[in-house]
Parts: sequence; structure tokens; C-alpha cells
Amino acid sequence: MIAAAVAACSAQGGGTVRLAEGAFRLGASDVEQAWNVSGFGGTLWYIVIDGANDVKLLGSVDSNGAVGTKIVVTGLINFIRVSDTTNFVLGNIVLDMDRPNWSYGQLIPGSCVEDGCDFTINGTEYPFDAFHSPVPQSLLEVPSMYSFDPDTWRMGPDNDTVELYTTGAKIASVRSSSADGDNDIMLVASVRNVEQAWQVQRLNASQGYHFILRHRTGHQQISGQNNTHLLQENITCYLASSMFDVISDSDLTLRKVHLKRHDGTTGSWSSSAGIRRPKSAYADCFGTPSARGSVLVEDCLCDGQGDDGFNGGFNYSQILSVSDDRKSAHLSWSTDTADPPVAYSVRGFAAGDRVEVFNRSSFAKLFSTKITTLQNHSTVAVFDEALPPTVGRFDLVGPATDRLYSLTIRRSTFQSNRGRGLLLFTSNIVVEDVVIDSPSMECVMAEPDGCHWLEGSVASNVTMRNVSLRGCAHSHYGPSPGPVEHSTSIFLGECVPRWQGGVPTTGGTPVLGGTKVFHNWTVEGCQFEPPAGRTAVHAISLSGMTFRSNMIKGGAAQPFVFVGSDGCMFSGNRCRAGGQEGCASVSDNCVVNPS
Repeated sequence: MIAAAVAACSAQGGGTVRLAEGAFRLGASDVEQAWNVSGFGGTLWYIVIDGANDVKLLGSVDSNGAVGTKIVVTGLINFIRVSDTTNFVLGNIVLDMDRPNWSYGQLIPGSCVEDGCDFTINGTEYPFDAFHSPVPQSLLEVPSMYSFDPDTWRMGPDNDTVELYTTGAKIASVRSSSADGDNDIMLVASVRNVEQAWQVQRLNASQGYHFILRHRTGHQQISGQNNTHLLQENITCYLASSMFDVISDSDLTLRKVHLKRHDGTTGSWSSSAGIRRPKSAYADCFGTPSARGSVLVEDCLCDGQGDDGFNGGFNYSQILSVSDDRKSAHLSWSTDTADPPVAYSVRGFAAGDRVEVFNRSSFAKLFSTKITTLQNHSTVAVFDEALPPTVGRFDLVGPATDRLYSLTIRRSTFQSNRGRGLLLFTSNIVVEDVVIDSPSMECVMAEPDGCHWLEGSVASNVTMRNVSLRGCAHSHYGPSPGPVEHSTSIFLGECVPRWQGGVPTTGGTPVLGGTKVFHNWTVEGCQFEPPAGRTAVHAISLSGMTFRSNMIKGGAAQPFVFVGSDGCMFSGNRCRAGGQEGCASVSDNCVVNPS
């Protein structure tokens, strides 16, 4: 009904569709479309907007500006998908979820034996509802879990080395008593027997810890694709599967968009009144991969999301095969190295885009060309020039510099999440008057990734001004597959894969020596409050950083680590690290504490 009203409004030249004041619950009969994406299975949406132009979809506000349109949804169905529109506005809405797609509880001390471990879980929070009977297999699986502190709500590192699942007998027990709100016991067991003993040992060492269990579902409450001039404004979401995943929009604005957790008092109008939840979203708060033009984020709040606060940039695609005439290549955004390749469509490219090809082991640029067409369900790119012999299988294809979007983040807060505060994969970035508080990993990270996720591109021409970076990387992390999860506030690095039998693995190392990957960073007027032993900046292969008029309180006695970097200038900074004043041993060529 809502989509039909928007379509009719667009057909008449545009206008405003208003949602009434009040609290509304969307149920199974309100689902508008099942959408299949690249073989990943059906995704359900309450509202699907396609091809509408010059339309505003707005809830109600009172004379004081308070939002009066409040919508309750389930975490297993997305709220709205907007695609192929121009000048579309979505605003003045409060969203809440009746049930999330994750569970949480406490490991029972001494319960871990050969077949798994017992958890107490909150029955009212288990992600089942009347839409799903029998229970879908995706909800019986727990591919990852991570700890959280029930007092501070800080989230800790993943325990996701092995696949997990919940056993059917215990699931039935949980479902039968979910209505009464009692805590129930759920058995979580290992699927991969070869690593089961290690997993049980690891969990036994964590007995009594509180964990969040992520079920094998992950959706976007608000999603956009191929839109131009899309505005999301004055939206509050108390719980989200992922919040946003804007695939390839041009000129996107997120203004006064708030993602919040229930603290036991908020959301009194909904079914979640009085329920305290340890996180707000399954994954990232905002994701803008492959956007175009410009992205503006202002006056926003991301609190307690299960992954990064802002994850924006572009995905590389790896070359899996090159045609005999070298004018086309099979591309995939997956790290799958199967031959023949698995058909994963290219993300974010379109006919006419200029692209650059990068060496997988150095990020050195090998070639620049233009995509003339995309074929075979966007898995084969045809170029206007033949690829030179230096370009080979597994090299990376990314956007040319003029294809990257500009990013501005201002007057916004990102806090208390698992993951990074800001994950930056584009260039021409301004971050100002922003608070990043207590992410479990780095507050700011830029890492062109040729190893695991193939996320990029390189973040250069970046200005951070008047940013507060508090409690960054407070969790302890073990060894990681690449140069990530460093105990620092700002991390600049890159991951090139280790090779085995001529094939790249998902484990990797940074680029050491040779190519400078990052360029022209300015950090000024910022305040760093790192935990004990944590650094302020750790940069690898950087050319040019201006670090001036900043304050560093606490953290490591030596707040900087620069490796293979040059062209840096430091001035007017104050440090209180290790009980001493002064940022010691900072040299203009950035050769500081190489490691």
C-alpha cells in the first residue's frame, strides 16, 4: 500500500506521501516482496520503492518536532528497499524490532564438555515469531559469538574460529517457554570436530562470561541501490539487523539518523518496553559501499552496533581469468579461488567506469582502463583496451580515483560497538566535530584489503578536525590474519596475502617498503584518550601526515608507530603518556618506533 502510494505520487510529478501519527505493527500480510540477490536467497521487505522520482515519504511530527510515527517490525524482515529513484526523501520515523536476529546470555561455569557448552538465554529475546514455523535452519546456526560486559555494555572480541549451531532439543525448550520471559538453557556445540576440543577449552576459560550469539541471518532495515540524491532524515531505530547498506547511490545524505539500544526505559510505546538489550544492530550502523558522488553524515548517532560505526568505500574485485584477447576478464568480489570460478557478480561497477588494476602483492598500480560492458550477470567485464601481460590472475580491479566518492562526517557520535568506529575506504574525507567512544577495535581504520574481504580503496586526502577518540581498541585481540586489530586509535595499513601453491590465502601481511599506499592525512585539534598501553597512531606505508595541536591523554609512553612512512610534520601537540609531558622521539621523516 505504501509503495503504491509512492508510485502514484511519482507518476503525478512528485510530492509527499505522509504516514499517520501513531504506533503501527507490520506483520506477515504486509510483506511486499521477496528479493533474490546474486544467489544468496530470498529477502523479505515490508516496503519496496522502485523507480520513484521527486517523492518524500514522511512520518508525522508535532509542533515541538517530536516524531509521532512509530513502527514495530521483526528482525527477520527488512523495513524498506529503495532503488533506481531520484530525489527521494525518507524521514520522521521511529523503528523498533519485536525480535532481533541474535541472542544473548551467559556461559554456565563448568558446562563445556565434548558436545559443547550451555548458555542461559533470555527467552523473550530469542529470534522466533509467528512468521516462521517451522524454525528456519538459519536461526538454528550460530556462526559467531562475542563477549560483552553487562555493566558497561562494552563488546569484546569474536570467538568465531569455528562454526557453531544450537541443538534442536534445546531450541524446542527455549521456544516453549519464551512467552513467560524466563531464562532458558541453550546448548551451543561445535560443527567442526577437528577443532572442537580447542573451542571447548577456549570457552571453558571464559566461564561465566556474557556472550552475544549471532544467528545466520543478516538484513538491512533500510537499503538503497542505484539512487541519486537520496536523503534519510530524522529517523530513530532502536534495534536493527544492519541498519543501512547503500550499495551504489549517488549523493547520499544521512542527517539526524540515530541507531540506539534499549536501556530498559526507552521505547515505551513498543513491545520492547523495559527490555534491556546489549547491542543495537547485528552488524554495521552505516554502510555505503560503492556509493558515488558525495556522502554526507551529520548529526547522527550510532550506539552499540555489532560491527563498525561507519563502513564506507569500495570493494575490489579479483581477476579469476582473462580472455585470450585480454580484453575481458571474469571478476569476483569474493576471495573464492575456485577454477572454474564461482559466479559472484561485481559490486559497484557500471559500463563507462574507469578502473585501475593493482598488483595483489604490493598494491602497485599496473594499468588503467574503462569498462565498456558487463556481461554474464555482471561477472565478466569487457574493457576498451587489452590488459597488458603484467596483469594476471588474482590481481585486483578497483575504481579510478575520479570514481571514488567524497565523504563528510560531522557532529556525529559512534560509541560502544564491536568493531571500528570509522572504517574508511574512499578519498577526499573530512571528519570534524565527531566523538568516537569505546569501540572494541580501532577508532579509525583505513586498510585496503587484498586478503579477506577485498575492501578498498585507499583512503587519502583525509582531514580529521576536532575529533574525540576515547577508549579505542579496549579489547584484547589475539593474532589476526592481516595487519588489523592493532592496539591503536588510528590505524593505517594494508593487507597483501600470503601465497600457497600460487593461490592467495586470506592470511596476509602489510606492504613493507616500496609503494607508499596512503597520502596526505591531516589530524588537528583532536583529543586522544587511549587505554593503558595503546598508541594514538600506527601507520604503515604512509606519505605525508600533518599532526598538529592535538592532545594525547594516557596510553603508551610512545604514542606513535610509523613503518615505511615519510613526509610527516608534527607541531603544537601535547602528550600526557606514561606520566610525562611531551610527545618524544617524533621525527619529521616518520621513522618512529619501527616494528
